Amino acid sequence: MKVPKMILLLPVYLAACGGPEATRPVASTPPAETETTRREPRRAAPASASENPCAPLQARFVRYDTAGKPFFFTFEIPEGFTVKEQFTGTAAVADVTLNVDGKGIDEFVLRLMQNSDTMDNPVGLVEVWRKHPLTDAILEKDLEGRTMFVQRARMGDTTSYTALFPSATETQKAHMVMGGVTAAPKPCRAEAAEVIERMIMSIERNREVGAAPS
Repeated sequence: MKVPKMILLLPVYLAACGGPEATRPVASTPPAETETTRREPRRAAPASASENPCAPLQARFVRYDTAGKPFFFTFEIPEGFTVKEQFTGTAAVADVTLNVDGKGIDEFVLRLMQNSDTMDNPVGLVEVWRKHPLTDAILEKDLEGRTMFVQRARMGDTTSYTALFPSATETQKAHMVMGGVTAAPKPCRAEAAEVIERMIMSIERNREVGAAPS
C-alpha cells in the first residue's frame, strides 16, 4: 500500500516544538541529624503554581459531551480545561485549553482534529506505520468489537498521535483523528503529550452526531 508521505508525517505539525524532558535531580546524602532537627523536623511546603507549572495536567479526568456536535466520538479531558471548537470543511477541531494567569494567552492547548472523510484500508496503513522510523508505538482500543489503532510518533522532542477511528457505517473504513500539543510550558511538554494519549485512548462513540455548522 503506497501511502503519501504527508499522511505519515501530518500529525507532527499539530505539536509545537517540544523541549527536553526535565531531568530528575540526584538526591544528595542527608545531613547528620542534630538536636534541632529532631525537635523540629522539616516539612516540605506545598508546591505553588510557579513551582509546579504542570499541576493542571494532573487533575482528574472528566468526559466532554459532544452530543449534537459533528464529532464522531466523545473523550475525556483534565478537569478545569475549556474546549474550543472549530469546524472547517471536513475538519472538526477540539482545542483543550487552559488559561492559567487569565491574561489572554492559553498556556496549555492540547489539540484533537477529526477528518470527517473516511479512508480505505486502515489496516494497510497500520502495517506501513509499523515499519516507519518515526513510529514509537502502535496502540489499540476495542470499540464495540472493532479496533481503533493509534500511532504514537516521535520526532526529536515532539510526540504526536494519529488514531484510525472505525467508521460507524462502513466496516472497512476509518476516520483519521490526530492529536498533539500545540502549547504547553516547556517543562510540561512530555507530560502534556501523555495527557493527549489518555484523551485519545478514552475515545468512545458519540451517539448523537450533529451536522457541521454552515
